[in-house]
Amino acid sequence: MGGERQITETQPPVSATEAEVRKALDRIADGFIIFDRDWRIVYINRVGEQYFERPRQELVGRVIFESVPVTADSEVQKVLRKVVESGEPTEFEMWAPAMRRWVTFRVFPDAEGLSVSFHDITDKKEIADQLRASEARHRAMFEHALDGVLHTSPTGEIFAANPAACRMLGRTEEEICALGRAGILDVTDPRLPIAIEERRRTGHVRAELRCLRKDGSSFPAEIASAIYLDAEGHERTSMTIRDLSERKRAEDRLQLIADAGAVLGSSLDSRATLASLTELVVPRMADHCTVDLLEAGELRRVAATRDGPAREAALVSVAQDVARTGEARLVAREDTSAVVVPIVGRAGPLGVLSLLVDAPRGYEAGDLVTARAIADRAALAMDNARLHEQTAAAMRLRDEVMGIVSHDLRNPLSAILIAVRLLGRKVVASELGSIERSTKYALSLISDLLTVAALEAGKLPIDKSPESVRAIVEEAVALQRPLADER
Repeated sequence: MGGERQITETQPPVSATEAEVRKALDRIADGFIIFDRDWRIVYINRVGEQYFERPRQELVGRVIFESVPVTADSEVQKVLRKVVESGEPTEFEMWAPAMRRWVTFRVFPDAEGLSVSFHDITDKKEIADQLRASEARHRAMFEHALDGVLHTSPTGEIFAANPAACRMLGRTEEEICALGRAGILDVTDPRLPIAIEERRRTGHVRAELRCLRKDGSSFPAEIASAIYLDAEGHERTSMTIRDLSERKRAEDRLQLIADAGAVLGSSLDSRATLASLTELVVPRMADHCTVDLLEAGELRRVAATRDGPAREAALVSVAQDVARTGEARLVAREDTSAVVVPIVGRAGPLGVLSLLVDAPRGYEAGDLVTARAIADRAALAMDNARLHEQTAAAMRLRDEVMGIVSHDLRNPLSAILIAVRLLGRKVVASELGSIERSTKYALSLISDLLTVAALEAGKLPIDKSPESVRAIVEEAVALQRPLADER
């Protein structure tokens, strides 16, 4: 340390001008160091002392790489040596190990050594890094978002479009920006001016509008847009596009299933309802629809929207295979796409429902679900129709049997009644009255059975006549008296 003091104390005195300069350097916010040709520190200002966390008395006159060993073989040292060799002033940013900070260095070489000013940029760099990270996150969200995202202006200009928007609209980002809002939204949609006005009034809007693709087709989309100010204070808008095609398609399919159920349940004539079903499905889900039912183990066409095209013949084997295995099939050919599903009732396979579109890839797996649901409702309607036919047949048979039985019973009962009355003229016996009443009661029961049949047929035969309550009660007592007497 004595040697260090000797070096410091023997430094040549400075002039008044130099002293003023050094005072000025002590007042600046940057660190400042002057080195001689041997890398000894000739001068270091107050900020420099703070960075090194050592007083200048311990640094002035010492070789920097010896007094601050962490600087030896550092990247800063390598750059400083290159500057000395080149003799050209330079500026660079680097992590300074001696200061444990990010620093901007400005180096000025001369014949006596070099002067270095440095400024701590650690906080600034951390903020910049955070901004870059934030920008990277937002860029990643912009680039990889599933919804279309546009940077726009309130007047309709488009400045940027993410890949999802390009895919939805079938255009490049340059084409979208060149077209502007009027080129990607259906300007004839009456909902568009209402949405623009709401955004102007409230600062944001969410609406369902129609977007236009490059090929001229359109699709329903949920548009969300908000107004904001950019870094320069300019009014800008954001716009997100969510394709509602799949959701709308799903809603349409659910409605189709509900409508199919209503049509199939509107009548017990299954052939008529199946014909109505084919008309309902076209064109909402198919260009052509057929229903083939199994009769004696063979498929027979019972309903179709029109005569099948020639290419439908290639699907006959598919329909037969579906009827045999009970497994639905999705078929894609060069000019036709088809969904073929089995119609399976309570007792087993009933037939096949086939849907066709004039497109090679018109159907996908989700359409199988819809077709199966329609086929299930067709099967239920057919089962109900068959049950109704069976019930009606059973009721007809019952009525026939009841007619025969009532006719065959009435004749002997009437004969018994006549015989009792004739016998009553010759013999006086209380039992004859009981026989007569029982015979009349049996005839009444037969009449009641016929009345029930008439009621089920929608008729209500009624014969009105005054009756004595006392007589009715006495008749009931008389009918039961023989059984009571026996016990």
